Amino acid sequence: VDLLNEPVGKVAIVSGSGKNWSRDDAHIGAHWYDPAITNFEKVIALVPNNAETYAEFDQILNYWRNPEQGLKMIEKAFRLDTFAPPLWGYFLGLSYYLLRQHEEVITKYDALIERAPEFTSAYLFLACAQAELDRLEDASDAIKTALEILPQHSCKQVARTFPFRLD
Repeated sequence: VDLLNEPVGKVAIVSGSGKNWSRDDAHIGAHWYDPAITNFEKVIALVPNNAETYAEFDQILNYWRNPEQGLKMIEKAFRLDTFAPPLWGYFLGLSYYLLRQHEEVITKYDALIERAPEFTSAYLFLACAQAELDRLEDASDAIKTALEILPQHSCKQVARTFPFRLD
């Protein structure tokens, strides 16, 4: 399926993957961040009060290695929609993680886990932030909890999930 030639907003199924991909997902996957950024800027210009757009734009910016701007986008999303889904809490924590604000990561993910205790990705980045602060026992506990929720999880699977490196 040629996703890059699909109209903006149209969703296509990637053959054999079982995953729905939007045009901007294809841009990200192919590391064509500039067109994805341009598309999100156009959407924001057309619909400036759509909180979901700001939340998703945060992720694009995080993948594009611009978490400072991403943080502004997710904070705007929260201002527009105070009843945000748990996924946005994950996005917020990830922006802080990429900014190396580990205490803030812990605060945000603790709040997210309280709200959505089965959100395994929050435990993984919580563990990373705790390890960065030499709280190794807490980090180990977070990983154990994630593995209790998803016992088939592995480091290899996690590495394939995130389209950026954290080094």
